[in-house]
Amino acid sequence: MPTITSIAPTSGTTGTAVTITGPSGTFGTVGSTVRVNFGTRTVNGTVATATTVTTTAPAGCSGQTQVSVTALNSTSNSLPFFYITGPVVTSVSPALGTASPGSVTLTGTGLSTVTAASDVSFGGTPATAIVSRTGDTQLTVTAPTGTIGPSGIATVTVTATNPGGGSTPSPCGFSSFTYYAAPTVTPNSASPATAPAGTTGATATGANFYDLISVTLDPGDAPVQPTENAFATTSGLIVFDIPAGTPADAYSVVVQTPGGTSTPNPAFDDITVTA
Repeated sequence: MPTITSIAPTSGTTGTAVTITGPSGTFGTVGSTVRVNFGTRTVNGTVATATTVTTTAPAGCSGQTQVSVTALNSTSNSLPFFYITGPVVTSVSPALGTASPGSVTLTGTGLSTVTAASDVSFGGTPATAIVSRTGDTQLTVTAPTGTIGPSGIATVTVTATNPGGGSTPSPCGFSSFTYYAAPTVTPNSASPATAPAGTTGATATGANFYDLISVTLDPGDAPVQPTENAFATTSGLIVFDIPAGTPADAYSVVVQTPGGTSTPNPAFDDITVTA
């Protein structure tokens, strides 16, 4: 009965050259053909020396399989071989953020063999660091700084590569990340410039108001005040209501989006709320 003592390498992809080692003479005559079993898949192997068989790994699914040799009318013991296939990225979280978003987590399969940050790409730009990983299904990286054009928003495909190849983008678009430019409010653009608490339909102009999260009023030396019913009519115009009871003061209008929070007007005089 043939005996296997080692396999080299112990992991690889479809087509990997594999050398199987055993005691002298265990596989039969040098130059003869034997059968090598990768789980349920069988391929030919060649007895290369008195102690080795060489073969090529057949197509296989990601994960571990058992390899054995059938020679001299019997089958050997088996040893494990780990198939590495191209990773699959099924989701990215968060899926949107600032131009420098920090940590982003990829979920999918085959991610345990993505070994370097440069193997993760955000629209062709590599990640800058691997933060953590959870088994084969999650990988957290530091996303690169995004390149955002005049539109103020940029969506890129996130891919990962391991020795088995590169990931295929999700057909549902779940393997993408959207960069948002930081919003800016034009100083003194609020209209009306002076308004009593309870005013509805106040406006302000600026840029990059996509997917508006909030509009607040910052007096600089007192608590920030919320607004109500805020929305962006375009990427450069917001509309908001000043709640009844808002303290009389001069305020800077501050906007928050997935791209971050706008910098307050240092004069804090975008709009003056009266009693």
